[in-house]
Amino acid sequence: MRETDCNFLSRIRCLRNCIRALESLRYTLSQEYLRTLVLDGARGGRQRCGVVFVIMSRLRSQSRPRAKKGSSGTPLNSARQADALDKRTRKGRNAVALMALCAALLVLAYSQRDAIRERRLEALSLPSLREMESQGGTDTIVSYLYARRLADTDAIAEAVQPIARAVASLSAPKDPGLAARVFSLAGYIAARQGDIHRAEDCIQRATTVRKGDVYAFLAKGILAIQRNQAIDAVNALTEATRLDSTCEEAWNRLGAAYMLGKEPEQAIEPHRRAVALAPRNPQPHADLAEAYSASKQYDEAAREFQAAANLAPQDAMFSSLPAMDLALRARTEAEYKQAVRLLAAAISEHPDAGRLYSFMAGLHMRFGRYDDARKDYQTIVAGMPDASEAFYNLAIACERAGNAGAAANARARYQQLTDTMIEATELKREALLHRDDPDIFIRLARVMSRAGKKEEVIRDLEQASRLRPNDPSIRNALQTIRAAGHAGGSQLPP
Repeated sequence: MRETDCNFLSRIRCLRNCIRALESLRYTLSQEYLRTLVLDGARGGRQRCGVVFVIMSRLRSQSRPRAKKGSSGTPLNSARQADALDKRTRKGRNAVALMALCAALLVLAYSQRDAIRERRLEALSLPSLREMESQGGTDTIVSYLYARRLADTDAIAEAVQPIARAVASLSAPKDPGLAARVFSLAGYIAARQGDIHRAEDCIQRATTVRKGDVYAFLAKGILAIQRNQAIDAVNALTEATRLDSTCEEAWNRLGAAYMLGKEPEQAIEPHRRAVALAPRNPQPHADLAEAYSASKQYDEAAREFQAAANLAPQDAMFSSLPAMDLALRARTEAEYKQAVRLLAAAISEHPDAGRLYSFMAGLHMRFGRYDDARKDYQTIVAGMPDASEAFYNLAIACERAGNAGAAANARARYQQLTDTMIEATELKREALLHRDDPDIFIRLARVMSRAGKKEEVIRDLEQASRLRPNDPSIRNALQTIRAAGHAGGSQLPP
């Protein structure tokens, strides 16, 4: 038994002794009120402070004590005696009411002990929570708070293990609200990780316990966006913003849902709210700029692109946004030259940013510089041999530049990658219908290997290994591919 439980029981015993001491006093208030209060608190504190108001109303409704009368009907007690008796009676009633109030507060504190502890732990820093969580045990609140703090700092991969421990410790939850929050956060983290089945399971368990947690609706919105279901995403994320109007992620994802539904004008306001909540975060500025650009508000878009670049000058994804924006909007020869100059500077600063070459190649194509576009597309496919769209664009650039042979080779590679992805899509649909068949995942891994997608090959082989743990060929292939720098299709099991 924990120390808090022992303290509570000792206080209950003390209160019970006080009740027994009051049994000899002839007050209108019975000991049964206090006894009911204690029993209700022990069963979960459903009535809690409401019992106190019943007690106080009963006390106030009592009439003043009547003076005894003689046979002639004249009072036997003097006015002074009656006042003294009245004062003693009021004093006794106030003492009982005060004791009832103390008992109610004691029951309320006990029933809310986990919530009080959770609020106290929320004030701790992330290193402190990490240290407490690393000590082991099955402390649901500590694991949940640590995982939530990691998720709030976008450390989703690190939050997987803590939230798993929090879920595992919920075998017999005492607080349904805590269980709902844990399952909601678990569903959100799984959705961010792309684990659709686990996310759906956790969301269902959370909403079964209690509806109305912001992380549950965030997870629903993320899943809907992943499935290109714009209406469902808007509904879920709108509810998330209603539950927590200070959640920057909820507003930003709501804007993304409107953009998915081809409603950029509707997306502007949610992105504005996200920017207002997180002005130092470059992502909401970039997303707001996209909404402005799609709404043909180019001056506002340029301002927000520049704001994002200023907030993250070392990040190629944000620092190159003004150059890419100008490349998309360039209509005159002067704008073309300026965009080329900005993109060239961004490429020299971030030579590994493949999308900069893509923007440069697209800019050259729009202005008829096909040979320059061909060079940029060749750079792209050299770094991303599985980029089917890049091969298609390369074929067009080579064809317009007059190089028929290079165009035919690029088109053949594009067709090969397209056929591979079609086959992969069919296998993924089959894997959803037969989740316990390891052979399907092996075939899917082989297809992903031909497409050069190493991460998907590893994920499919891991699933096959879980379904067939004693197969040495799967285990050896998985080890080889993890150690190699490519998908290694020849190492896959037959």
